[in-house]
Amino acid sequence: DMFESKDLAIANVVLGLKEIQICGEIRTNIDYTIDLLHALDYRENKIPRGWFDCNIAMRVKAERPPWYLFVFGGLCLKHLLVMQQWLQIMRVILKKGKCHP
Repeated sequence: DMFESKDLAIANVVLGLKEIQICGEIRTNIDYTIDLLHALDYRENKIPRGWFDCNIAMRVKAERPPWYLFVFGGLCLKHLLVMQQWLQIMRVILKKGKCHP
């Protein structure tokens, strides 16, 4: 189906754009391009000539999530790793029969 292949192509382009890493204080339009690819008008080929100008005039931009979401995600990951270590230790103890289940 044409729409499935277009959606797959868009997903692959978005994935590739998200993997781009640029070091330093360089500004790019990668986030804007990703937002464009997700826009319903783009996916349905309903973009009139003034669509880009209108979006630029509205100063549409992708914003990064708040910093505390990254901190919370890191905290969750750290907690998961500690819990996995603890469970592994408990399994070893239980296999040796030194502790009741």
